[in-house]
Amino acid sequence: MCAPLFLHLPVWIRFLFALAAFTVGPASLAVGALVADRPVIDQAVLLCGLGVGFAPAAADVLGRVGALNMFPVLAGAGVGLFVARASGRSRETNGLASSAARHYNPRPGSSWAGGRGAWRSAPSRRVSQGSG
Repeated sequence: MCAPLFLHLPVWIRFLFALAAFTVGPASLAVGALVADRPVIDQAVLLCGLGVGFAPAAADVLGRVGALNMFPVLAGAGVGLFVARASGRSRETNGLASSAARHYNPRPGSSWAGGRGAWRSAPSRRVSQGSG
């Protein structure tokens, strides 16, 4: 659908799109869930780096089982997964800060000790019940 639009772009831009698709895609499918809590730019950098190793390995495995034609489809699915994850992330407020706030549920009666990141329990008020 958008392939005719790519014909009008310079070769180096088309190369960058293909490079990104074939590195981010396989890495997103393989380890995308592990980097999902990072900001989008960190995810992109990590997935590009990991994709340099995952892309040839995935192509080799698909070639050995006779399904090498599926590699572009799987890479495209991985890019779609990354874009969906990134667009969902951009709708949140403050990215990582909101992620931490969403996943943290403080215990009642505890307070932040500050500095070293340790939690301390608030002093409990035990009422001694007399035997009388």
